[in-house]
Amino acid sequence: MPASLSVCLIVKNEAAHLPRCLASVQDLGAEVVVVDTGSTDETPAIAAAYGARVLAFAWCDDFSAARNFGLDRARGEWLLVLDADEALEPAAPPAVAQLLRDETTAAYEVRVRNFHPPDGAQYTEARSVRLFRNHPAFRFENQIHEQIVNAIRRAGGRIAPSSLLVAHYGYLQAVVQGTDSRPERNLRLLEHAVRAEPENAFLCAKLGLTYLAAGQAGPAAEPLTRALRLHARDPRVLNEPTAGQVRAALQSLARARAEATLQSLLAAADLAGELARRRSELDQALLDLIHENARAAQAAGEAELAEGLVGLAGYVATLAGARRQPAPVV
Repeated sequence: MPASLSVCLIVKNEAAHLPRCLASVQDLGAEVVVVDTGSTDETPAIAAAYGARVLAFAWCDDFSAARNFGLDRARGEWLLVLDADEALEPAAPPAVAQLLRDETTAAYEVRVRNFHPPDGAQYTEARSVRLFRNHPAFRFENQIHEQIVNAIRRAGGRIAPSSLLVAHYGYLQAVVQGTDSRPERNLRLLEHAVRAEPENAFLCAKLGLTYLAAGQAGPAAEPLTRALRLHARDPRVLNEPTAGQVRAALQSLARARAEATLQSLLAAADLAGELARRRSELDQALLDLIHENARAAQAAGEAELAEGLVGLAGYVATLAGARRQPAPVV
């Protein structure tokens, strides 16, 4: 008898995407568990129309809590986790059945193909553990960017690659869960998560990278630097591809700082040159005025005054010449 499977989703206001997702898993012969976190549109009705068990969950700004709520109530021997803005490839059912027959594997990575704006013509792929045994120790961690890999590894589970493909369309829209801004929501949750777990390298990395994606370079360096420091101490929490992204981001920040410093120095040099030019003009104007007064004094028979003014002109000329000398290199 083939192993049973439950497809598990968490949703909120996903009426536009959910039909595509649920249609893609209909041929798996699986139980579908949809955890609704407060939809105000037709999402629950759509899920029920596709035969899903719809469970209400009070949203608490914790994706792992919502995920695990559904996992705890799933009846299948295996669990497949998807998002409403994703779809399983049409050729998946036979491949899934084959994977579930392997008694030595606890979990499988799938290929997640992320389609990018503006029209999805460009995409990137990443691997993610989405198919795993329904084991009580296999539960998600992290308030946002939830992960299950570490829990499976701690329990001694074997994770294997697979050829399964999941298409992800969520990046084609700027909002999530119907109306929320993706960057604003992610930053809010990540900042809270890092405050709660400041030694979590994965969360620190995601916070720094999200700052950069939102155009906020200023606060990005600290969590990125902390993530690498924590990764050096324990490389199990932050995978190497993400660590590579962090290193590249810090290098980009360093280049940007160096370029900004150079531009500031060039601007300061330009200002110094302009000030020097104006000071030279003022020095010359002062000398001209002194000489003019010296000539007037001489013409008026004020020889002593004229002599004093000539001496003053020499002193001013000496000071002006000293100002024009380059500063000594220390």
